[in-house]
Amino acid sequence: MERLWSPWRLSYVTGAVEASSGECVFCAAQDDRTPTSLILARAKACFVILNLYPYNNGHLMVVPNRHIAALAEASGEELAELMIMAQRAEIALTEA
Repeated sequence: MERLWSPWRLSYVTGAVEASSGECVFCAAQDDRTPTSLILARAKACFVILNLYPYNNGHLMVVPNRHIAALAEASGEELAELMIMAQRAEIALTEA
């Protein structure tokens, strides 16, 4: 296996960056307390966010607004919106 070198992550991985007060990183991002605005799209049940420390170009996440530990806990509305937003993100990345 080859090693992945991503120097922009060094301060994060080594702990040089202070961890927040244990708050959810996605909640902090929604409150615009991240270094840059990483939110790409918002919907009723979820949002699309860029990874602050991406491993590759276009790395993004579709996140439910409600804190859940597993997809099994998501409502039908959340699941549908998650998949629609993931599909739209895939289309946008493919076009780009």
